[in-house]
Amino acid sequence: MKQIAPTTIKYMFTVLSASINQAIRNNLVTNNPCSDVATPKISRNAIKTFSVEELKQFLAQAKEHYLYPSFLILTTTGIRHGECLALKWKDINFDTGILTIATQIIESRTYGNIIDTSKTECSIRKIPISSDIIDILSQYKKADNDWIAGTKNNTFVSPRNFNRTYYMLLERAGLKHLKLHGIRHSVATLLIEGNVDLKSVSLLLSHSTEGFTARTYIHPSQSTKKNAMDKISDLLI
Repeated sequence: MKQIAPTTIKYMFTVLSASINQAIRNNLVTNNPCSDVATPKISRNAIKTFSVEELKQFLAQAKEHYLYPSFLILTTTGIRHGECLALKWKDINFDTGILTIATQIIESRTYGNIIDTSKTECSIRKIPISSDIIDILSQYKKADNDWIAGTKNNTFVSPRNFNRTYYMLLERAGLKHLKLHGIRHSVATLLIEGNVDLKSVSLLLSHSTEGFTARTYIHPSQSTKKNAMDKISDLLI
């Protein structure tokens, strides 16, 4: 018998409970037996991230590809890949080193790939980029293409093709298979481990709360955890 995924079980439980509650409001039943059942818990597997060395290895492999500027932005800012695909060269102020995020590319089953405003109000933001990155990006800027991740026809690259290229580069670099969103997790973790305060990281990633950033995106490395334990040991022993 095929095993049902935990997420599916929780969804079925939620729908069933809501349906019974509606039946109660319609005077069809008097109680909801789901109220006496604990909500199914979904265990969250540890999310894997790239180390600094692995990110460098990936960028070295991507350097000769025309999508290198986009991958460079992803690995140095932690923005969403949909936001990265929607970027145009005009969104970068090369004088001030400010990157403006206001739109994203989303995949729609009905309309295909479309340009949409960013997820939330806090997603519309300005991100400072280091002068070193600005210098590199300026070398790749093309006058005949509006998009940073642009095709030969001056259109944006589809998320599917971008993902395909990403996995191809991972394989060529000999790196582990990690979803594209893993880069965002990696950047957040590296920022925290680099002693950047949680509030700044949360703002850069456009999260509504610092707690969400800590729960979802921060994945301390073994060396970081060991250093933390060593500090406790130094204090107590």
